[in-house]
Amino acid sequence: MCRTILLTAVVMAAIVCPSRAEPPRAKAAGEVWYESVLGVYGRAIRGNRKPFINLRPPRRNLWTDEIQRTLQGTLSYEEVDYIGTACLWIPVSGTYTVEMPGAGVDFRLNGQRVEAGEIALAEGLYEVEIYSNHWGQPYLTYAEVSIVQRKTGARIPFVNSASDIKAFRTQKIDGRRVVDVGDYKPRRVEIKGD
Repeated sequence: MCRTILLTAVVMAAIVCPSRAEPPRAKAAGEVWYESVLGVYGRAIRGNRKPFINLRPPRRNLWTDEIQRTLQGTLSYEEVDYIGTACLWIPVSGTYTVEMPGAGVDFRLNGQRVEAGEIALAEGLYEVEIYSNHWGQPYLTYAEVSIVQRKTGARIPFVNSASDIKAFRTQKIDGRRVVDVGDYKPRRVEIKGD
């Protein structure tokens, strides 16, 4: 099923974005959902990922002194990229605000690029991709993305299932086990329809 998303930022545009009408369902009986983004670091990341991961939702915390020390000698500060994926469950159709910096973050819902500003979203599940880097600017240091329901002011969390988080943490990249550099403890999130 397709839904229409109206973007209101610098320019108004209409895009068609596929969305599932059903809420996210557990992959196994008893599955739970956690606030998290499945993020991985690399160099020219869409082709060269490194075995360093981070589950933190992006709130100016994707490049810290601790992360820089961990990645030192593996990834150059000037050339590090980050890409994260998650789900976004919109509980009620309405107007939401996308909060993010004006540059340095590429945010996509169901593959469609979204800019900062107001957006009308239909109830449903959306796939999220967040990309940032340090290529010439400290974009990754200041990377943040939030979705806020305009009517209530509530921040809508990015989520992943427990099984997706487990698979992400136990994967191998480049033949090596991944290292979680974020030291983030995901919190359980109740999702309508779960």
